[in-house]
Amino acid sequence: MAENVKVKNAKKVEYDGIMFDSALEVFTYKQLKLLEIDFQYEGITYELIPSLVFQRMLGLWPNKSGIDKKTLRLRNKTQRKTYKPDFTFQWKNYFIVIEAKGQENDDYQSKKKLFLKLIEDGGVSDLFVYFLEPHNQTHVKECIEFIKNLE
Repeated sequence: MAENVKVKNAKKVEYDGIMFDSALEVFTYKQLKLLEIDFQYEGITYELIPSLVFQRMLGLWPNKSGIDKKTLRLRNKTQRKTYKPDFTFQWKNYFIVIEAKGQENDDYQSKKKLFLKLIEDGGVSDLFVYFLEPHNQTHVKECIEFIKNLE
């Protein structure tokens, strides 16, 4: 198993021909399959912040990718910030988002807040949205029971 830099202290796991970011995601996947739900795993990417092209300034900051990460680079743009929830699907008259999260990485809380704002602004679905964030297998089971009981 390869170390996963996206998810803190997680190892990538292959199951059912899919490479998952953690064992908790595999567990969630199996539980959703038991419900016979038509869901997507990391199927939708939401743009939280578009890339910015500076017209009135230039920035000087470190190169985070590439060979020379120690050298400052002159930049006239920033990359966009995106978010790809682990599982998304429609259940009855609701849109369900499940983010199976063991330990959070440094960027997760800011992305989560921006994503919740996108939900509230209607940028995710026209349906009422449930955002579920289980952190362990017990939480996943609670989320599945919650979903089953939705009217």
